[in-house]
Amino acid sequence: MMITLVCKEEKLTVPIEQAERIFKLQKEIHLTDWQLSEDSPYHLVDGKLIKHGNTKVVPGKTKKKGD
Repeated sequence: MMITLVCKEEKLTVPIEQAERIFKLQKEIHLTDWQLSEDSPYHLVDGKLIKHGNTKVVPGKTKKKGD
């Protein structure tokens, strides 16, 4: 799976694993030049790229209507 990163006027399309490494390196050296494209279906959570709407359901934590 490929993902597009943007930095000002430049675009870079890389595998998700490489994008995660880029974000990790940027965090270590305190840079934020490369970002996800605005139309990306992903967001960065704890150093991992997660697809929007891909949330974990915790058993026993779901509220029923009217609770």
